[in-house]
Amino acid sequence: MMLPYKFLIYISYSYAVPIGNPLEEEIIKRGFTIKWFSDLEEGKTALHNKSNVLNDIKEVLHYKPDIILTISDSVPDFINALKVQVFHGFNAEKRSFKKDHFRIRGLFDLYCTQGPSTTSIFKMLQKKHKNYEVIETGWSKVDPLFPIEKKPKNTIPTVMIASTFTERLSLAHNEDVYQEIKRLVKAEHYNFTMVLHPKIPKHIVDKWAALEASCF
Repeated sequence: MMLPYKFLIYISYSYAVPIGNPLEEEIIKRGFTIKWFSDLEEGKTALHNKSNVLNDIKEVLHYKPDIILTISDSVPDFINALKVQVFHGFNAEKRSFKKDHFRIRGLFDLYCTQGPSTTSIFKMLQKKHKNYEVIETGWSKVDPLFPIEKKPKNTIPTVMIASTFTERLSLAHNEDVYQEIKRLVKAEHYNFTMVLHPKIPKHIVDKWAALEASCF
């Protein structure tokens, strides 16, 4: 039985919205509840077109989220929830190490990193702090640029045929194999892909080429 987890996307500024939108979409797709909250007015203004917004911290506490996805530098420690740092950008090395992307504030249970360059450092710092986990998830803002497209499932199996030119090892020279493949081609229960060695005699190649069909 799937637990009805309640998620909260916690932001401060408008730039966090396109980072949170792909997360919201996936959470809804999986059947969980999702709300938004901004601790600053600029971020609240950016959420005006959403209907699932909590207006103040009292509403957040009443909502009782299970998981907070934080697209900001900090999150209140008095909210009893699993706190996840999603990040609002890549590590641009704008500040000194102690004040930059890798500052451990003691607020987060999980850091979701965008790639090896940040994962490795958070893993290194984890050995010292030992109070958080690190998972390399990628960065949600770029998810729409690389959609996962479901390919239609081919219900007809494909048979790959490859043959060497050495006659005693070559199925292309084997008449029994040829007749069986010919029968299967006519039945059209399989798709066939064939690759023949360029040194195979032309009359053998022509014989197989004569099997040309929609499935071969």
